[in-house]
Amino acid sequence: MGIIRNKATVTRNDVARACGVSGALVSYAFSDTAQNKVKPETREKILLAARKLGYRPSLIGRCLKNNCSYNVCILLPERFVSAMSLHQLRIFHGVCMAIQETEYRPMVFFGVNEKLFKTLEENRVDGIIVLDSANDLSYADKLLDYQIPLVFANVEYRSDSPLIASVRSDHEKLVRDRIADLVKNNCKNILQVSACGSLCQPNYILKQEFEKVQKQYAAENIRFHDMTFRQYDVTDDLRLKAETFFSGDTPCDGVLVDGGCFADMIVEAAQRHGIKLERNRNCFVSCSQEANFPNWSHNPFRLGCQAWESMQNMLNGQKVEKLKLIPYFLAENEKDLEDNSRID
Repeated sequence: MGIIRNKATVTRNDVARACGVSGALVSYAFSDTAQNKVKPETREKILLAARKLGYRPSLIGRCLKNNCSYNVCILLPERFVSAMSLHQLRIFHGVCMAIQETEYRPMVFFGVNEKLFKTLEENRVDGIIVLDSANDLSYADKLLDYQIPLVFANVEYRSDSPLIASVRSDHEKLVRDRIADLVKNNCKNILQVSACGSLCQPNYILKQEFEKVQKQYAAENIRFHDMTFRQYDVTDDLRLKAETFFSGDTPCDGVLVDGGCFADMIVEAAQRHGIKLERNRNCFVSCSQEANFPNWSHNPFRLGCQAWESMQNMLNGQKVEKLKLIPYFLAENEKDLEDNSRID
């Protein structure tokens, strides 16, 4: 047997009469952007009455009235179809969970293509959140003509347009603070270990900041060394290269490593030359929420939530920081990772 529906349509005015409020107040109670115009107890009363009466606000009506679609595009690089890291997935999760708390809906696209352009031309999305890590973001230039808010997550896109904002990890502060810790702990030969900057923008920023920090300590008789590689996995060649930094008359005695697997490689290389590297004393590890503790971890979930917050503020006509930096946090165990992977 099919579902029997009432022929009479319940309107917002029916709910308003049942609660003794205005129709506008009923609309405000169902609007994420206008909830602050309704007292919490009044909103609860309105929502309860709406459920009892079977009232459903008209999304089409709100779209026409407010001249918006209540859809937001999440744009992922086409390469993510075959290879998406857990770090990127957690950012995506943060964006989606934050959107879930609002009246908006995500529309996901892989790559800048004709389907995306058609969607933009039809005004079916109100903004675009670009999730990427590449150095080359020139593909995004094609989106600027549509004059809708763009928020770049995990990367920085520089533009004077008030419709563009970026959210990424604070790589600069990580490098400055951890090098300062190594210097404070009497390290005189400091090694920085990471993939080369051409692989992704975060690595590029880490390298740039490391070079700046070297100049700051130039007069303090501290030597800096750089171990760079073009892949994200440990090889025999890398192990041999790591040995060179701990042999000779002036072996490295302090290390900043990007990546838990590389940290293990470096610690083992140092041990073979009688040098002990102790976490958070003369060996600091940064990573993307790896279970290699303790480490200084990105906060991808918060980064995703912040990307949506920046987008929502732009959609509401509020002022937004051009670049929002999310600090790394110290993860001592799995619970620390879990605590930083949910909405409070």
